[in-house]
Amino acid sequence: MAGRYFQGVRMVAGAALLLGAAQVQAAQPVTGKWLTENGEAVIDIAPCGKALCGKVVKVLKPKPGEKSTVGVAIITGLVDAGSLWKGKILNPASGKLYDAKVQRTANGSLSVQGCLMFICKGPTWTPTS
Repeated sequence: MAGRYFQGVRMVAGAALLLGAAQVQAAQPVTGKWLTENGEAVIDIAPCGKALCGKVVKVLKPKPGEKSTVGVAIITGLVDAGSLWKGKILNPASGKLYDAKVQRTANGSLSVQGCLMFICKGPTWTPTS
C-alpha cells in the first residue's frame, strides 16, 4: 500500500517539475511609433487601460476631401496572446472592424493582420520616430 502512495507522489512531483519547466512565451513588445506600409500615416501603439491601442498620430499623405484620421484608434484591445498580440483593427476607409493579429518580425518591423473568419492578411509597418 505504501509503495503505491509513494509512486503516486513521484508522478505528481514529476508532473509539477515538467509544468514548472514549461514557461509561457510572451509576445515581443509592439509599443512605439510605426510607419504604415504605404507611408501614409504614423501609428502610435501605447497602453490604454489593460491593453494596448494604436492611434493615428500623423497623416503624411492626406487625401483631398477626406476627413482626417488623426487621433483615431485604429487598433484596440491588443493583449499578449503568447507569440503575438490579438485585438481589433479598424479599416478607416470602410469603417469595418476586424479581429487583429500583430507581431514583431525578425527584422524588427511589425506584421499587422486583419482577420475575417480564418483568413488573415495585412501590411508590414516599420518603426519610426
